[in-house]
Amino acid sequence: MPKHELKATLSTDPPKTMDLCRHVIAEMGWKIEAQSDTRLVCKEVVQAGGMAMTWAVKLELAVETADTGSLLLVKGSNFGFGPIQSNHVKGQVGNFMNRLKLALEQPAASGTGLSDELEKLAGLHQQGVLTDDEFAAAKSRLLTGSP
Repeated sequence: MPKHELKATLSTDPPKTMDLCRHVIAEMGWKIEAQSDTRLVCKEVVQAGGMAMTWAVKLELAVETADTGSLLLVKGSNFGFGPIQSNHVKGQVGNFMNRLKLALEQPAASGTGLSDELEKLAGLHQQGVLTDDEFAAAKSRLLTGSP
């Protein structure tokens, strides 16, 4: 079973980091299988039909509080074996991390307003990425400007 792990220290607090992770997962079109305040398990959605050469990748994300924000541990795996499967796992972990880095930079670079951020949250809520409680908490953080 191929596996690949990455650790990253992010400047965002753990709840914001989890929100960003959910956003990136939704953007990638992956399915969330389990989640809590500090952990996410998601799986790549493989298109039906056709001849896929790789097994779906499963990502396990864990967030801890760090001195400068949060520590994110990403563990990727799939059920295949050999270099093709191993490279696919490594590539998907890298893809997730690259998208997360872009998501971290995007609000500052684009200067999005409060209404844009609320609209994004509403979209994540409608897609089922955020539960009612998570949506309410994230919305409250945006409106009050608290971390």
